[in-house]
Amino acid sequence: MGKLNIPYEERDGILYPCITFSEDVPIGKVGKYGLMWIAYMKENHDYRYKHLVRMGEVNLTAIEVDEEANAMADTIMKKYLKEHSPEDKSSTIEMWRLHEQAKMMAEEVVLRDVVNRYR
Repeated sequence: MGKLNIPYEERDGILYPCITFSEDVPIGKVGKYGLMWIAYMKENHDYRYKHLVRMGEVNLTAIEVDEEANAMADTIMKKYLKEHSPEDKSSTIEMWRLHEQAKMMAEEVVLRDVVNRYR
């Protein structure tokens, strides 16, 4: 049984491969965009998702997606807020509205370019 260098264990005269799985990162460390990416992969690329599960790489990849998405969203929001200054800087409502517009625009781009992408 040496071609693949897989260790085997004998039980009741039958050889069983000793297969171990790497520890995956707990789901609690995966953020909003990572969870959205997992849902996207389950729904649209089930075969790839199942492969990542078998390899123990789903949560690690989801964390990478989440970090990339958050960085992109921050960059887009900062750029938008820099280009669109409020008419009345003392108005809390106007500042909130502007911030929400920046967030919605950034999230739309992030979902399209990072989250809803095959990996």
